[in-house]
Order: sequence, then C-alpha cells, then structure tokens
Amino acid sequence: MSGGVAIGRDRFFVTVSGGATFDAYNAARALMTDAGFSLGPSQRGAPVACMFGDWSVAKWKNLNRIERGETHAVIEGDNRDGPLRIRLLPAAPDDAVRTFEDLPLPRAQQEPSA
Repeated sequence: MSGGVAIGRDRFFVTVSGGATFDAYNAARALMTDAGFSLGPSQRGAPVACMFGDWSVAKWKNLNRIERGETHAVIEGDNRDGPLRIRLLPAAPDDAVRTFEDLPLPRAQQEPSA
C-alpha cells in the first residue's frame, strides 16, 4: 500500500483515505481480497459489491434488488480520490463478520475510530 493511505475502523466500517489517485481504492480492494472477500468491478457513482468466499460478483447496476439485499459488504465513496468506506451488511454470514472484525490493518496506517 502507498505511504499516503490512512485506514481507520470500528466494528462494521473500515475507512480508507488519502494517497494518490486510486490509492484508497487499491488499498480497500487489497484488504477485502486478503480477508477472503470476492469483489465486483468498480462502477462510477455506485458501490462495489463484496461477497465473502469465492464468488463471481457483478457490477452494482447489474444486481437486482434481491441480489443487493444478499450482498455481504460494499465499498462506497470516491474510488478515484477517496475517501472510501467498507461497510459490512446485514446479510453477511457469521464467518464474514468475524473475518471483517479482524481485518489485518497495517499498524503504521491505522487511525482511531471516530
């Protein structure tokens, strides 16, 4: 991760900000894939859908209302310049919740929760 990226967290949110163009987005993707989440493609002005486990995830615009309700997490915000918020959703299974709560955030880049 780039040295300009800052990461903060609380129980169901991880905030990623700062850095050069797309640094926050690349850091958020790396955190989620390292934690075992599959991510859909990015789409301007829409969240990125994330599913815990090995999934083929579509762009947000191609998910219907039911599929959006079954999504485990989303990456929201300005993918280009940040900040981004990774948000765990109610449909996430217990294993995803435990993994999300234990996301390995780089110590030097952690910010206190707000």
